[in-house]
Amino acid sequence: MATTAALFTSLDSDSLPPASNVISDINIFRSPIAPLWEDAANAGGGRWVLRLRKGVADRVWEEVVFALVGERIGGDDERSDSAGGKVNGVVLSVRKDEDILSLWCAPSSRTERDIIRFVLACSPFTRN
Repeated sequence: MATTAALFTSLDSDSLPPASNVISDINIFRSPIAPLWEDAANAGGGRWVLRLRKGVADRVWEEVVFALVGERIGGDDERSDSAGGKVNGVVLSVRKDEDILSLWCAPSSRTERDIIRFVLACSPFTRN
């Protein structure tokens, strides 16, 4: 997608995660970051992995993608806190028994990692 407007106007049933039994990966990253560890923005960073029960991924994926695109996480301006600005992209891996959501992050400090950990732990879709 070239613009945020293009993403929102293109949303329809085809843009939702695939049916639960279709094995696939969906990647959305900030431009110009590629979903590769070799990309300079990802090198030295890490990822947070959430394993989700089947049937939960659709809602979580939608919320995370809108947050990333709307720069509530991963933005470069003053609206994003220091931890949110570290999120480079998100990957949804649809598998047979579970769905896996991964937030790819740039290198960060311990404090920034703790903030992301706290936010993820507060999600109603995760468990400690």
